[in-house]
Amino acid sequence: MPKPPSKKLLSKKSGPKPAAGSTPPAPRSHPGPSSNGHPTSTRPAHTRTPHDAKAPPPPEPAQLKSIREKIDSIDRTLVDLLNKRAKLVVEVGKVKRAT
Repeated sequence: MPKPPSKKLLSKKSGPKPAAGSTPPAPRSHPGPSSNGHPTSTRPAHTRTPHDAKAPPPPEPAQLKSIREKIDSIDRTLVDLLNKRAKLVVEVGKVKRAT
């Protein structure tokens, strides 16, 4: 019985070799890691979608105003709490210097 042809494993870096007389494929526009150190996607650009089809629509401007007002309120509360904490830290410092 004849031996089946061996399957040659290709590394991800080298890829398949072009047939004799053919031109190799053009290099990808971003072959290396991106500026943040993560490898770039190898999917073709036409398969990417800007938004998930199931994602809810973006909030309306009136909704944004309400949300931003809530964020501002939380920010004011946080600043107030941080100021109170800073005053207590100063008191701790005074007590430590006195003892």
